[in-house]
Amino acid sequence: MRKRAVFCFLLLAALAHAAETGSFGVGILVRGSGFFLNPVIKSVTITELEQDMPAARAGVTVGDSLLEVDGRTVPGARASDIRPLLERPVGVSTLFKLRRASGEEYSVSLVSASRRR
Repeated sequence: MRKRAVFCFLLLAALAHAAETGSFGVGILVRGSGFFLNPVIKSVTITELEQDMPAARAGVTVGDSLLEVDGRTVPGARASDIRPLLERPVGVSTLFKLRRASGEEYSVSLVSASRRR
């Protein structure tokens, strides 16, 4: 019985650690249409940046539009298809394609960092 309890504790601890969702340090505004729980995305705009977090360090700016995440086109996709790509575990690298307000498109690879407390 004791071995089973220790195994369950270790398994739960491993799952909790593996499930730690990181942050790229951005706030976003998602515009969509359709069913509110899983809308079709029209646009995603960066509205906030946290200092000393991956997006700010990489030069992402407020007002940039998110076009692709790891090769998946964002406008026209379902929110449920894009959300997991934005909620990565700490340490996972993700490739973003963005468009500045000037129309310039650029790509940046960001590694998800621990969330600030």
